[in-house]
Amino acid sequence: MKFLVKEIYFPRFYIIGDPLSFGRSKRSIDIHKKSIIQLEVVKKLSQKYGTRKLNGKVPKKFCPFEQVFCRSNAIYRSIDGSCNNLEHTWYGMTNSPYKRLLPPEYDDGLDAPKTKSVLENQTLPNSRLIALTTHEPNITQSKISNLFLFYGQTIDHDITSIASLLDHNGIPLTCNCDMSGPICFNIEVPPQDIFNRDQTCFIFPRSSASVVNFDCDLGHREQLNTVSHFLDLSFLYGSDSEAEEETRARVRGFLLAVRIRGIKHDYLPFRNRPFCQGLRPTDRCFITGDARAESNAFLTGFQTVFLRQHNLIARKLSLINPLWNDEKLYQETRKIMIALNQHIVYNQWLPILLGKNIYEKYELKPQREGFFMSYDKTIEPYLYNELATAALRFGHTLIKHQMSKADRNMNQFEKSTTDEFLFTSRKFYRNGTETQEDYMRGLLAEDCYSFTSALNPSLNHQLFQGTVKGDTKRFSLGALNIQRGRDHGLPGYNSYRAFCGLQRAKTFEEFINIKPEILARIKAVYSHPDDVDLFTGGTSEIPVDGGVVGETFACLLALQFKELKFGDRFYYENGKDSRIGFSIDQLNEIRKFTMERLLCNTVSIDALRENSFLMPSAENNKSKECFEFPDLNLEKWKDV
Repeated sequence: MKFLVKEIYFPRFYIIGDPLSFGRSKRSIDIHKKSIIQLEVVKKLSQKYGTRKLNGKVPKKFCPFEQVFCRSNAIYRSIDGSCNNLEHTWYGMTNSPYKRLLPPEYDDGLDAPKTKSVLENQTLPNSRLIALTTHEPNITQSKISNLFLFYGQTIDHDITSIASLLDHNGIPLTCNCDMSGPICFNIEVPPQDIFNRDQTCFIFPRSSASVVNFDCDLGHREQLNTVSHFLDLSFLYGSDSEAEEETRARVRGFLLAVRIRGIKHDYLPFRNRPFCQGLRPTDRCFITGDARAESNAFLTGFQTVFLRQHNLIARKLSLINPLWNDEKLYQETRKIMIALNQHIVYNQWLPILLGKNIYEKYELKPQREGFFMSYDKTIEPYLYNELATAALRFGHTLIKHQMSKADRNMNQFEKSTTDEFLFTSRKFYRNGTETQEDYMRGLLAEDCYSFTSALNPSLNHQLFQGTVKGDTKRFSLGALNIQRGRDHGLPGYNSYRAFCGLQRAKTFEEFINIKPEILARIKAVYSHPDDVDLFTGGTSEIPVDGGVVGETFACLLALQFKELKFGDRFYYENGKDSRIGFSIDQLNEIRKFTMERLLCNTVSIDALRENSFLMPSAENNKSKECFEFPDLNLEKWKDV
């Protein structure tokens, strides 16, 4: 295929290394090594004294914590999330551990993946058998658009990336079906699996290990987040200085971009190396803050949308403030962009996800006027392991088996199956076509599946088929999600029901917020209510009133986003520190901004529904011309 790139925006020489978003950093390797050493020590101590008596600290030599020094007068976010909390400067930073809502239930109490049933001498059911039984495809319709779904995935990638096990060169370790032990937690293919009779297992490397926290308390195996824990557009800007440097043009505050002949918009630039993570050897991939931008066409689309909006704002600010240098323009634009995204998340996306009652109960609604004055420095703004491993994966159940592109008039065309829009960067650069625009308009034109335990067949039975080599020819996303929860030692769904104020079920019949037909499948594969995995149980619930997810996931998600609001010193409405916040006039401009305005600015489109996250059938959701959606008045940022 011939890629017709008219010009490289702001050309400069750069050398691109491996994508850091996959955890390929010396820091994550060092943390894993030291964590494994302390786990071995803890195991020996627990054998001698009992686990409950282990309340000491990891010796300084084996503690991976590194002191972070901050400038108290810094007015912008750091790129890695450090120095957000000025008393605990490492809170929420890149390559720091997840935290937990409930203590883990590892088989040995410390490290071994969860395999045991609560019933004596029984094991948990096979993860793939559960996926076959309870996550079978079921075609449904919903009132929400595919845009809601894939923006949700963009948010997920902003705040969580579970570190992989790496070798000494920083390359993710792999497994084969004969391997087991500390590295591999493979899923055996059960006899009932008619889709996988040509393979014996789904290979499954464990997640990288971490200490419990950076206070280096002795304790269980934790996992590592390789991006910052804040809503800070790390997928666009990166989560460390090396990744950030790759994305910057170093001219007028711009991010690197390319122009395609015949198309007016900016596009993501290519890396100058032939092979990229997860892609075919002949494919090229993009320079982004997060290498997972290649995962699917729609995620790449959102990456491009935010790139375009950044450069649009930077260009306007450079004209309004001609004396600002590149660094000032970049930092001010990044600050505005993060604020716009946070506003869309809290003002538009979360109320649909959670429903009005839970949304308001957890104080997630942005203020109409004035400043937010409730920043709480005692909150530890880490992602919960339960969110990264289960609750934030709710969107997997919403993905359709086929999705369409759409033209400027929202006429749908050229349906693609799930496997066809995975790793499709090569399709975006065609002479004079608007392939990426077509994908983004397609998200607006079509609804996603409604929330159930069902996964479409491409995800549940044929994931990555044709793109992977070795003992496993294809995967099951349902089985992988369940196995990841067990790898991390997550307690069962029943425990999180109780945590969220629901009745702890003693019998399966007491799962009253699960539809009878789904409950029957759960009963067919699990032996006890306490054995049900969090992903399976959480995705099986009836959605809350006015929301997308069920009550347990709504509770977990609401709590997480509340902490990301109240525990973020740079949250966009925070008025406690005028040096780092916005003026009231600037804040009011941000409050006018919507997802619809973002799309009008960055996608070839003329009209949109008032709420693009909802379908036209939704009440009071009429189409409006783009000029009717207010844009930022950047004159409010003019230096006087």
